[in-house]
Amino acid sequence: MAFRDMTIPYTDQEIQDLRDIFRSLPTCTNDTILTTDFPALVIGMRYERTPEQIQAYQKYWLERNGGKLTLADFLDSAQSVYKTSLYAKDYAVKADKNQDGVISAEEFSSILELMQVHDPKLQGRSYEDFVKEADTNEDGEVDIEELTKWIEKYSTRPQSEQ
Repeated sequence: MAFRDMTIPYTDQEIQDLRDIFRSLPTCTNDTILTTDFPALVIGMRYERTPEQIQAYQKYWLERNGGKLTLADFLDSAQSVYKTSLYAKDYAVKADKNQDGVISAEEFSSILELMQVHDPKLQGRSYEDFVKEADTNEDGEVDIEELTKWIEKYSTRPQSEQ
């Protein structure tokens, strides 16, 4: 099977196909799946992911949504993956679990674990170091826009895709 080129936006037909794949998964109820179906979803999407990356995504969704992934969240992520700035914004918004606009140490830890499976050089990064680096307005906190820029900076995607 050929893997999908992630630098190209999905067509309307491909979005419908993704909906159909999602809804066909064994645990799908009310447009929500359990993360146990995530490996099958990745295969259906034709994305190339390592077992470690799949496990990291499953853990992320377990911590973020109690092991559930909604069709809406899935489609938002799938439609943003082709462009780093969209992808970064999508994950920054999702990292802000309590939706207060500020990234806490716990929220940072969750998104960092996910990013580390794509870029091992992020191993050992502390929250304090993250704040020093990402807090561009120097207010002592990292907001969604600052996290978005930080994710873009550490994206492992080729520059031509950003």
